[in-house]
Amino acid sequence: MEAACADVGMESANAALLCHGENGVYRLAHDPLVVLIARHPDVLRREVDVANWLASTGLPAVRIADESAVLTNLSHVGWLASRERR
Repeated sequence: MEAACADVGMESANAALLCHGENGVYRLAHDPLVVLIARHPDVLRREVDVANWLASTGLPAVRIADESAVLTNLSHVGWLASRERR
């Protein structure tokens, strides 16, 4: 997660682990983003496709923060917009 954040210039300090199951999911402390770390790029692509489909239906769901930032040099890391208000 630290390498993924460094790759796109985000701060990873104090990130909160939200879930560690099939994917690792972290909420960044300094940016309104959630980082999804999939076990394989194909898994990430499926997660992105589902998130985009949910967005197209108007259902309340986490949105992809920036499609161009989803696949970084670490091709199994996705960036999601946080729905939480602080």
